[in-house]
Amino acid sequence: MNLKMKKVIAWVLVCLCVYGSMPKEMVKAASAGSIYYVPKGQQGCYTDSLDVALQCCSMCGGVITLERDIYYDFPDFIHYDAINKDTILVVDEGVTLTIGKKGLQMDGILQIRGGTVDLENSDGILYGSGKIDLLAGRMIKKSYSVNKNNTSICLEAKSISYGQKLKEAQIPEDKVTWSMPVEGTWQFVKGDLVLQSGTSNQDIVFVPKYPMTYDSLFFTKSGKVTVNAVIPRRQDEKEVQIFAGQNLMKIHPDLMYVSPVTGEKVAGEFTFSTDAKEYDVGKHEISGVFTPQDNNYQSVTDTVVVDIVSVKPEQAAPSVVRNHGIYGDRLNQIRFLDGKYKNPKTGEIIKGSFEWKDGSQPLKLGTCGYTMLFIPDGKGYETVESEVLVETLPKEMEEFEWPSCSDLSFGEDLSNSSLSFQKNEYGIFFWEDEKVCPPVKNSGVHVVFRPADTIRYDWSKVAGYDEKTKTITCSIPITVRPVKGKLPTIKAKEWKEGETVSGCALSLEPAKTGTVTWKNPAQKADKSGWYPVLFCPADSDNYDWSSYEQDEKGNICMQVYLTVTPKPTSLPTLTPTPVPTEKPSLTPLPESTEVPSATPVVREKNTSKQGSNGVAGTKPTTTFVITQLVSKTSKIQSPIVPKTSILKCSKKGKRVQFRWKKKKGVSYQVQCSANAKFKKAHKKKVKKNCYVISNKKSGKRYYVRVRCVKKKNGVNYYGKWSKVKKVSV
Repeated sequence: MNLKMKKVIAWVLVCLCVYGSMPKEMVKAASAGSIYYVPKGQQGCYTDSLDVALQCCSMCGGVITLERDIYYDFPDFIHYDAINKDTILVVDEGVTLTIGKKGLQMDGILQIRGGTVDLENSDGILYGSGKIDLLAGRMIKKSYSVNKNNTSICLEAKSISYGQKLKEAQIPEDKVTWSMPVEGTWQFVKGDLVLQSGTSNQDIVFVPKYPMTYDSLFFTKSGKVTVNAVIPRRQDEKEVQIFAGQNLMKIHPDLMYVSPVTGEKVAGEFTFSTDAKEYDVGKHEISGVFTPQDNNYQSVTDTVVVDIVSVKPEQAAPSVVRNHGIYGDRLNQIRFLDGKYKNPKTGEIIKGSFEWKDGSQPLKLGTCGYTMLFIPDGKGYETVESEVLVETLPKEMEEFEWPSCSDLSFGEDLSNSSLSFQKNEYGIFFWEDEKVCPPVKNSGVHVVFRPADTIRYDWSKVAGYDEKTKTITCSIPITVRPVKGKLPTIKAKEWKEGETVSGCALSLEPAKTGTVTWKNPAQKADKSGWYPVLFCPADSDNYDWSSYEQDEKGNICMQVYLTVTPKPTSLPTLTPTPVPTEKPSLTPLPESTEVPSATPVVREKNTSKQGSNGVAGTKPTTTFVITQLVSKTSKIQSPIVPKTSILKCSKKGKRVQFRWKKKKGVSYQVQCSANAKFKKAHKKKVKKNCYVISNKKSGKRYYVRVRCVKKKNGVNYYGKWSKVKKVSV
């Protein structure tokens, strides 16, 4: 017993236990007669049950023949419920075939040879990829119909684009109520038809999912479909080339547009939406609209690469110069009337401006050609150069800028003064006489200008022009500073003792430098010495006397040494002190070392006359002068000044504070210098034993020392300096 039979027996036992009896279909299948089958590739005919026949033919294929006058039903419990593609199921004459609930998958061939396949009365369906070969007999399919409430139907399909076939329009929703549930799809009858754009009703058909079991149903004008106009697609990458100035909107390029559905070429016209005047030379993407001739296509906005080629304008009328040029002027000073230029491609006059190529170019004498530019206003045009003739006349020169000069000190000549500039674009400047020494009060000095070109420039109208020398002379101001006056040497004649000095004659060396008078004419000459005089300089303009002491009238206060001849006097009788025999000394005594005594002493004084060179003029005579005798033992004792030392030095930023030992009864003198030898040192007298140094340069070293000062009888006495303290700021 094979495995299949074991399963059948097991199933029968299950049914007996559950239902109490076997199903009708199972009884009929079990009691059915034999079935003839011929396995593929074998000879002879085999007789067995339907289950065995299906099992055998499913493995290698074959032909299964149902017996005449036997009712066959394919029950649900039969495992082999499929006819494979290599199997032929033959329904012979007199045989009626029905399908059970599970259905029969027919992947092979159902060959009807006079028998009947009754699907109308079958519980199941016949399906699969096989085919039905109706040679004789009948094929009764299941019937179905539209419900009475929906006899008139209209189904709307999804829209399609122009060029698509009608079969591509899908009907997404089934709004029909059937008499029995049937699976299937709706299709248009004329599926290969291509409709025009718009909406229309077409014939449709219902195609069942299992066409072996059900027939298709047809409905007239029951399918609504909308065909949309198609947007053409550009096929080429063609560029358009135009010349600047052309109206792009009048140009219609031949561009290739095709249908995105069928790929066929779409006839139409492309028109640019903007003109090219606003674009410069070069390639630009300019938008436009393609309008198809066929209404089944929509207009499309697209961009086209337009190559704008520059155009060189053509002269229609030349420019006209309105005035003459003057030598030395610039080209941009020439006025002119604008010319005209046109577009050689269209003949239209081009708007633009005219200007000189190099307006700063100086004009040349005579008639010369200069380059003028025409600059078009519109884009895409080239700038055009043309030559224009200009006549230039010599320039009549007028006044021009003269140089200034540097200051001088009185006594210096003009060679020491430099001109602010010695040349300009027309010539050179120089002194008329550089050996002249101008005074402080002057009316100016003469400068000569020598033109470099007297042919192209007319200098005759310039003031100071000399036709013979071809030069121009002008006076320019100069500032002369006074110099410090040097005092002369003043000499006085010898004068008699006791007489007023007003009668004594005074002389100057060098002479004629001014006048000199006695400051106190009534003063009596009592002894030889220095007497005050007043010097009035002869030249107060060129010399500066402000550094000397002057009186309220501006006279300079000076002194002159006056040699006074004493009157002859008799020798005094010295009783009881004899006249000292030692020669009187002319050395002055120190003021602070000896105290004069009350005893008079007679000293001899030389009264002989001497010249300015110190040589005796007459025979010397000896006189005696009574002076006070100074005692060598009566000396004034100077006070003792203590010495101090620097204790502490503290720094804070640029401030440095020094402290030293405090001493009683004294003040202090601080000395600070950047030099170790205290050259150009700064001295400061303080009362406290501290001092702060500030406002010194950073990073520099300074030297500091201090000493005590004691004052007695109006005289300052200084102690010794402390040790030097070095500090860096």
